[in-house]
Amino acid sequence: MNDASRFAGAGVDFKAKLIGAEDVSEARGDKMCQIAMAKLKAGVKASRDHKLRISVNVSLDGIRVVDEKTAVSIRHHCHCHYHGRV
Repeated sequence: MNDASRFAGAGVDFKAKLIGAEDVSEARGDKMCQIAMAKLKAGVKASRDHKLRISVNVSLDGIRVVDEKTAVSIRHHCHCHYHGRV
């Protein structure tokens, strides 16, 4: 199903596990992503902590990461539309 209208309104929820966050120098590149993921996975494995269960909501308004247990929003990346002059 390739219907963009499913992201309208409340959007679509995806269940996931959060292994961490890593600052990166640029927003593109497979190699950069592989290095960041390797660091995060090694950190989780070394700490023996459980990964945080999250829900990733994708809608036309943006992306929201929510802690499944507490229902608290961890991160929201707004997809803002700017109209007119800035």
